[in-house]
Amino acid sequence: ISGGVPPPIKGFEWPKKRVPVAFVEAGIDARESADGESKLNADEAKKVLDTLEAILEIGDISIDEVGVITPYVAQVRALRHMWRQRCSARTAAAGPATKKRKKGAHGAAATGWWSNPRSLEIASVDHFQGREKELIIFSAVRNNQQGRVGFLADWRRLNVMLTRARRGLIVVGNAWTLRHDPYWAKWLNWCERHSVVIDMKALHAMIGSALRAKSTTAEVKVILRQLFQYESFPMLPKGFKAFAKRDLEGAEDDKVVEAALAALAAAKNALQAARSARDLQRWEAKAATRDKVSVEDQPADSEAMLTDTADVKASGIAQSVAATSGGKRKLKRKRSVGAAAIGAVAEETAVVHGVVAGAAQDARSPKKKKRLKRRPSTGGEMPQAPAAEEVDLVDAIARSAGVGATEIARKKRRKKLSAA
Repeated sequence: ISGGVPPPIKGFEWPKKRVPVAFVEAGIDARESADGESKLNADEAKKVLDTLEAILEIGDISIDEVGVITPYVAQVRALRHMWRQRCSARTAAAGPATKKRKKGAHGAAATGWWSNPRSLEIASVDHFQGREKELIIFSAVRNNQQGRVGFLADWRRLNVMLTRARRGLIVVGNAWTLRHDPYWAKWLNWCERHSVVIDMKALHAMIGSALRAKSTTAEVKVILRQLFQYESFPMLPKGFKAFAKRDLEGAEDDKVVEAALAALAAAKNALQAARSARDLQRWEAKAATRDKVSVEDQPADSEAMLTDTADVKASGIAQSVAATSGGKRKLKRKRSVGAAAIGAVAEETAVVHGVVAGAAQDARSPKKKKRLKRRPSTGGEMPQAPAAEEVDLVDAIARSAGVGATEIARKKRRKKLSAA
């Protein structure tokens, strides 16, 4: 077993060769859509399969060493359907030539990966728990204007995504939406610090800003214009110099190459500062909108409206109590308006419950029963268990005044005692 770092998987332009991780920006146009209770993103699925197809064409890894993970079942179905269509089209175009195909480095077919679509494992996050693949391609799906990430906010799903890959991890998603979750924001910040973000739109904006700078010379512009044909390129000095001398024209002079890299770095910093300012303005606008609805902005008669509402609620409680008791019991005092009325009903309910509970306890005590029976009658009446009407009244008051469910649950036992 070699203790060194395995080489990066071929067929994909890793932003940093020593960091086999990449976040591919899907773009603002790749919006999500609903499929019943699940979510899918067709444009993002297409980008995932394009990336996968380019890797399989090289033949550095076999198709059964790749895993495609997505958090939504609808996206799983969409990816499988699109993958079967691509494999069928490639099989029809290749014809009989697929029987005589070359072998790749791992014994897999370098040009015949499409012959068996089921060899590619496309599954949900939960399905991949406890398992690993050489290459993992993750489709985040969520891309909306509200910044909703759904159950992607669960850090355990992020942990599964990060720990399933052995040699390479590619995440396809919309950074703006994912940044609304703190865990994803931290991971995306890590990607930016290590320069492993692939965003063609942002890259082209950076190149355009560098070209429009007044300090950019004609020699530097020749190099910058050639960068529009690339989705990514190294931004570190050593890597950019090697890339420019190998793939770009007019990059023989090291000073010109350094000037081009400096122009790109200045443009990148300016765009990041502008984005931070826009984000700050957006959050301030949201805060101002929330602050518009305050206590001072309420109508002057809001207190009277609340008092009227309390009066209606108190009268409704009184009517409910009177109707439940069947006219046999009336409230002993009038209810005041507002919270005082509700508080009075609750207070009376507590008193009645105390009486009923005490009487029920006496009825349950055998010794107390004997003492009551032996006591001679001196004009007074023997205490009796509460009648069924009183228990119903207690229940009505408890329900109306919001007494706890524990007191209401005792009603059944009291009914049995009174019936006995």
